[in-house]
Amino acid sequence: MGLSFTPRPAHFLREKAWEEGVLQRRLRNLTVEHITLQERYAASIRRTEAVRAELEGVQVERDSAQLERDALNKETESTAMPRLWRPI
Repeated sequence: MGLSFTPRPAHFLREKAWEEGVLQRRLRNLTVEHITLQERYAASIRRTEAVRAELEGVQVERDSAQLERDALNKETESTAMPRLWRPI
């Protein structure tokens, strides 16, 4: 019993070639879509980092302003009259 080769009909080969072309186009489209999504994700990360840095900057400004107020309050408390000596 030897192996026998039966040729495929031409329409079958054309159909397979067409299916392969369709699959290649789908793969190419999915690859482009994947790259686009990666770029959008990276842009989103950059925006998030920028907002985070901005918020941290605001927080640092608030903290330094609070420290200045605290220092001013301590300064005025130390130079103010003691509570016992204040007029009632």
